[in-house]
Amino acid sequence: MSTDSNNGELTGLWVSVSELARQRDVDKAAVSRRVKRFIEQGLLTSRPGPQGSKLINLAEFDRVTGETTDIVRELNGTGANRSAVWPFKQQDLVLSREQARRAAYDADLKELELLEREGKLVLIERVEEAITRFAESVVRKIDQLPTCADESASAIARDGAHGAARVLEKARDDLRATIAAESRNVFGSLA
Repeated sequence: MSTDSNNGELTGLWVSVSELARQRDVDKAAVSRRVKRFIEQGLLTSRPGPQGSKLINLAEFDRVTGETTDIVRELNGTGANRSAVWPFKQQDLVLSREQARRAAYDADLKELELLEREGKLVLIERVEEAITRFAESVVRKIDQLPTCADESASAIARDGAHGAARVLEKARDDLRATIAAESRNVFGSLA
């Protein structure tokens, strides 16, 4: 799987749900339900295709399902009409195209595996947990802000508004430091 440097999207072998169902010789509705579930779980990405179709990255789908496909064998086996008689040159073109598709698929799969090993591919559940931990720590710090009311009152009595401003600046700086530290702790754990 390579990424498009212009927009960061995955490139490679993208197929429609219909094509995937045809390749696997499975009911399109069953494949569609499975794809929808994977997308909702954040395990699979999709993008719009021609004529309102939904395209999915085949390597990403297979990685999620733990399946692999030999496109050339499938073309020559159940995925192709065995009774079809193709001219020799056209058959060579089809085989060549399918081999190129297989190479793109293999590259996508290997890149997904590499990204996972490098810690650059993270399950959505881990990201959600990290965001929740981060938000909880920041909210705890914000909830402590009213505790500086007595200190602010003393500072106002002693130094007026300037004293209260120093107390609030200290509270602001403490909150910023907490956010920075929690960002490193929580989001660093995703790597």
